[in-house]
Amino acid sequence: FTAVRPFYALTTDADRDRSLHEVLWPVGMSKDLGEERDWRFLLAYGHDFDTHRDRSRHRGMVFPLVFWGRDKHDQAYFSIFPLGGTLNEFLGCDRIVYALFPLYAQSVTDNLYSKHFLWPLITYARSEDVFRFRVFPFYGVSADEGEYTKRFVLWPFWTQAEYFGAGHSGWSYILFPLFGRTRT
Repeated sequence: FTAVRPFYALTTDADRDRSLHEVLWPVGMSKDLGEERDWRFLLAYGHDFDTHRDRSRHRGMVFPLVFWGRDKHDQAYFSIFPLGGTLNEFLGCDRIVYALFPLYAQSVTDNLYSKHFLWPLITYARSEDVFRFRVFPFYGVSADEGEYTKRFVLWPFWTQAEYFGAGHSGWSYILFPLFGRTRT
């Protein structure tokens, strides 16, 4: 450990292949752990998954406006929020493309393709087995072939579901806050 407080501090651990540089703590820092590096300066943040490769997977942001990076498939992305752009491997999605958020967005998660208009009010999503459509809070349906179909009308006042899977088939509905029933 070496430091000239509060200007600079360096902590190293050769056994764990780890180093931590702090500048004007808590203003900035850079942390190396093996081949990965995290850095932060004020509201800017970055993560490099392999510092030994020039075109490695990485991500960065100047929160909450600018995002950039390269995903695990070597695809570069860039975004200026809320104007538009592309975000890969973000918020649980493989890819998000948007323009004038929340007016329009589309996302891909595994093989589920979704389109959003006035997010989160109007959504259409489709995959090989799944279908979802929602005009929130007026009507919505979500179906997974062979598993379930769920609907709402004037959420939360009317919701219903049908389950088709072996060992957990049945149905349910709720007229909130008056009555509900489930049969499995």
